[in-house]
Amino acid sequence: MSDPLNLTVLGAGLPAAFTYLFQHLDRLVERRRARRRSTEAELPAELPIELPACLDGDPGELTPDPAVMDELGERLDALYGRLAFYSLDPGRLDPEDPQLADELGELRSLLEAVYRTRLTFRGEPREATGVRVDVKAIDIQGKVGGVVVQGQMPDVELDSKVHAERVGDKGQVIGIEIDTTGSGGR
Repeated sequence: MSDPLNLTVLGAGLPAAFTYLFQHLDRLVERRRARRRSTEAELPAELPIELPACLDGDPGELTPDPAVMDELGERLDALYGRLAFYSLDPGRLDPEDPQLADELGELRSLLEAVYRTRLTFRGEPREATGVRVDVKAIDIQGKVGGVVVQGQMPDVELDSKVHAERVGDKGQVIGIEIDTTGSGGR
């Protein structure tokens, strides 16, 4: 079970936060429907979703994990059905509505799982928006990297933890590796 979204922390930002989260949900639900119809290639180009001022940081480009999206698909569809009511009339958004807080908390949790990125709003007592990677390995004989960036570094907060029980003589464990030269060298 996910934690409810603290709607009072959002204050006047509630409509923008709702719109941001719901637009991502709408995009995922439409993408799943297109995949089931085998028409994903026919999806129109996706317009960028505007970051609300109440979001604590920029998550960068959000790319869904298809396997997680499929695993959580029924929950995404059900949540879409419950939240569409508010999308049709944002005036119905009530910061005192505990059901809305629960559903937006669940939505954020599902989006974070699908996108593998934290989505935190200003004033919330949780880790900032950004990418977090946890890698657990038993026996590393080659190279393992939690986050490897080649080319332009996105303007996001990265948090990487790599846990290894054993690292062989030629093994390498790298939490975050960034090469902005584009040459592939380190």
